[in-house]
Amino acid sequence: MGRATATEMQPIDVTSTATPVRKPREFTTAEVNAIIRLAEAGDRTALPDIRAILSGPRRKYFMEAVGNPGWALRSHIIQSLSGPNLLGQEVMKATISDLEQELTPPDATPLERLLVERAVACWLAIHDAEKVEMDGRGKDISAQMRELQQRRIDRAHNRFLSALKALGTAQRLKGGSTTVSMSRTDKLTVKSE
Repeated sequence: MGRATATEMQPIDVTSTATPVRKPREFTTAEVNAIIRLAEAGDRTALPDIRAILSGPRRKYFMEAVGNPGWALRSHIIQSLSGPNLLGQEVMKATISDLEQELTPPDATPLERLLVERAVACWLAIHDAEKVEMDGRGKDISAQMRELQQRRIDRAHNRFLSALKALGTAQRLKGGSTTVSMSRTDKLTVKSE
């Protein structure tokens, strides 16, 4: 076989064989709401659209609003503590947000952010357990039930202290020492030195 001459060589059209890069599809708010309704009803036909939404600019919102177990737990506890009182719910959300900001250092690692979230959830769980116990006061509840309620409070408190210890350890490993103090108003302060 001889070499091909310049006239025998045909240029290759790479544009016709290349796969075009597609941007994620943008969904309107009405489309997103319709997809959410289908998904909440268990309609599997919504899955491709959900996956498309999660690959687009709304991913972060959905990950926080729906895909965050910590936030789901906190929302449940807030609902339990405040009931249908929207003012109470919003004030608790603001309190939680402020507390998370106070506990999260500006240069927080992903581990520290997770541990802060856990500490706040445990703090809420203590209050939820104490509310259940307080709601039972003055009612005809057995001594065994009161003991179970008190154990629930104690376990929630131990989980809270464990979360604080883990947070302090993570912050110390990063390079500073941590002091944890609780005031009578249950405001938690973690200072890295």
